[in-house]
Amino acid sequence: MTTLAPQPAPRHTDEYAATPPRADCVADSAGGLTFDITGSARAGAAYLVLRRRGSEDEVCLPLTPAADGRLRAVLPSGVELPEGRWNAYAQPADGAPQRMVPGVNDLRSLVDRVPDAAAGHVAVRIPYATRHGNLTVRSWLRAPHAEAGELYV
Repeated sequence: MTTLAPQPAPRHTDEYAATPPRADCVADSAGGLTFDITGSARAGAAYLVLRRRGSEDEVCLPLTPAADGRLRAVLPSGVELPEGRWNAYAQPADGAPQRMVPGVNDLRSLVDRVPDAAAGHVAVRIPYATRHGNLTVRSWLRAPHAEAGELYV
C-alpha cells in the first residue's frame, strides 16, 4: 500500500491572495466602451491600460470614481484602437499593472448599430474573457460592406 506524504499548504503572497479587479463593460451605439471596475486589490488605481498583443501599442484611460465605490474608465469611439487583441490591466499610479477579469458585458447597443458611412470603415470593439479568464478587447476595422437581415424565400 502506498501512502502519500501530506502536501504543504500553498504559500500565498498578497499579490496572489488578492482578488483581481473585475470590469463590467457597457458598449454604446457609437462604438465606445465604458469599464466599471470593482474588487480592485490595489486601492488608488489610476489607469485602465489596454496593451495590444505582440506590439508595443498601449492605450491608457484614466480611472475616475463612480457610484458604489467603483472606478470608471471610458474608451470613446473617437479614440483610435488599431485592429488586434488588447489585454486589459488596472495600473496603480505607483505600482505594477494587474490583469483584469471580465464581469458583465452589456453589448446590446451593438446589435442594431448603423455605422457612420462618412468614416470610411466599420470599427468594432468587443470585450471578452480569454481562456485563462482574463479581460481582453477584440478590435477590428473593416471596409464598408453589406450585411443581410432577414431573408424570405
